[in-house]
Order: sequence, then structure tokens, then C-alpha cells
Amino acid sequence: MFRLGVVLVALVMVASLGLPMLWLVAVQATPWGGWWLAGQGSGVVNSRLPPVTAQPGVVPLPAVQAPHGPILGEDAGLMAAIAPWMGVPYVFGGNTRAGVDCSGFTVAVFRALGVSLPRTAQTQYDATLRVLEPQIGDLVFFEGTYDSRPDRISHVGIVVGTGVMVSAVQPSVGRQSLGSAYWQSHFVGYGRIRSSQGGPVARAVQPEESF
Repeated sequence: MFRLGVVLVALVMVASLGLPMLWLVAVQATPWGGWWLAGQGSGVVNSRLPPVTAQPGVVPLPAVQAPHGPILGEDAGLMAAIAPWMGVPYVFGGNTRAGVDCSGFTVAVFRALGVSLPRTAQTQYDATLRVLEPQIGDLVFFEGTYDSRPDRISHVGIVVGTGVMVSAVQPSVGRQSLGSAYWQSHFVGYGRIRSSQGGPVARAVQPEESF
């Protein structure tokens, strides 16, 4: 009864002052703030987007969970280049199978395909052609996954199927759904890699796949 009385008094005071948000903040800060609205808990007040992680490679669990279904055929050149890296631990700055980061992973995969990429996600973004309709083998770029300043681009993955990428994140290299809320909120665009002869790598890997 005491707690209910305090809330009612707060309601009367705020109604007279015309400051409803002040009441929400004040009540939420009290020990009983978790039940200020019967049965609703504090979620009504605390509905906000998750903060950007401060650590490279760390993303929310739903963004790490592998989507269902196949990615590429076992005989595909791109899959053959990716396969040895699946499950390799994420290590910021790493470029070996003892530990690799996102851009180190893409460098290694395309090196196996005879293509040389710059080392960082930003320079890979700068070196690729922007495309609106991605193909298997295109790169996909993100921003704000950690504080990568002065670079805008903070993460890169490889498109391996409709709405699916493979990239290096914590805890290890794996595939992720491009449709997850996290990746959608950080999405920048797709980049098509060109071979030294000027032809898009994606066409050499899978000429008919697009989405």
C-alpha cells in the first residue's frame, strides 16, 4: 500500500506539472520501478536498441547463429577455399588458421582463388565495385560493429547464398544470416571483386546465382 501510495502521489504531481516523462524516469529509478505498470516490468521504459559492442568481432548471439540449409556445392571453388577456415577462432588482427579476423579471412579465401585483396575491411570496400544485386562470391560490408575509426567499414563477409554470408566473428568463422536484425542495422552494401584480368570473381564462381 505504501508503494502504491507513492506512485499515486507521483502521478498527481506530474499531472499538475505536465511532465509525464519525469515521472517515468523517477519511478523507474526506485527499488520498485520494475513493477510500475502492473505485470509489465521495466521493459516498457527500457525499450532501446542494444549498444554497439566495443570489441572487434563480438556480435549478439542471434547474429552469430548459423542459418539452416546448404550454402554451396562441395565441388564449388569458393566453398573449397572457405571450407578450411570454417570454425577457425576469431582473433583481431589474425590471418592464420590459429586465429583470423574478418578481413584476414576474406584475404585468405580469395588468395586461394588467385585474387589479391587489400588487408582491411575498409580498403576492401574501397577496392570493390558497388552492386545492388549480390552474387555468390561478392563481399558484404558493415559499419558500426565496433569503433573502427577513422575507418567507416568495420566488418566484411562473403556472400555464399541467398541471404547468407560466411564471416569471421566471435567465437569463430561461420555462416550468418544477412536477414538478422543486427546485420541489417549495420549493413552498408555489397562489393564485387575484380580479378587481375578485370572480370568479376563472382561470375567465375557461380555465373547464374543472384538474389
